Amino acid sequence: MRLRDGLFALPSASISLDIKLGLKSGKAAICVKESSGIFKSVVEEVENFLKISKELSYECVRDRYGYIWFILSSSIEAETAAIDAIIDTIEKNGFSSNILAAVFEFLNKKRVYLIFRFNEKKFYPFVLINNKRDISEEMRIYTLIKNELPMIDDMERWYPMWNMPL
Repeated sequence: MRLRDGLFALPSASISLDIKLGLKSGKAAICVKESSGIFKSVVEEVENFLKISKELSYECVRDRYGYIWFILSSSIEAETAAIDAIIDTIEKNGFSSNILAAVFEFLNKKRVYLIFRFNEKKFYPFVLINNKRDISEEMRIYTLIKNELPMIDDMERWYPMWNMPL
C-alpha cells in the first residue's frame, strides 16, 4: 500500500460534510519534519512545483517544533493532488519518514480538521470551537464519514494538533 492511499477518497467525502453539516472545504497542508543535508533541495523542489501551479496558492511556514508546513489554498481536489505530488517528491528523495500528517480544513461556525496520519494511512477528525477541542463533534463527524474515508477507530490515537499555521 502506498504511503498516501486513502487521500483520494476525501474529495467525495467532503460533499457529505457539506450537505450534512454545512462544512465547506478550506485550506490544506502537509506537515514535514525538517532535516539537514539534501533536504533543503527537496523543499526547494516542492516550492518550485507549487510556484508554477496555476490552480492553487501556497505558503511555506516553519513552526517552532522544527516542522515545515506547505499550506495550500484551492479546491479540495487540487489540494489533494498537490499533496500527492509533494509526497512523491519527498518519497523519491528518501524522506518519507519525515512526513507527519496532511491536514484538511473545513469551516462553518467551527474549525474542523480532517487529519491524515501517514503512518496509519487513515484520517481522524479534530474540531475546535472557540479554541477548545470538541470531542462530541469529532465523534459526530467520525460517525458521519467513517464509511466514506479510511478512519482511525481508536479515539486515543486522535492526537490534537494545536497551533497549526492554517
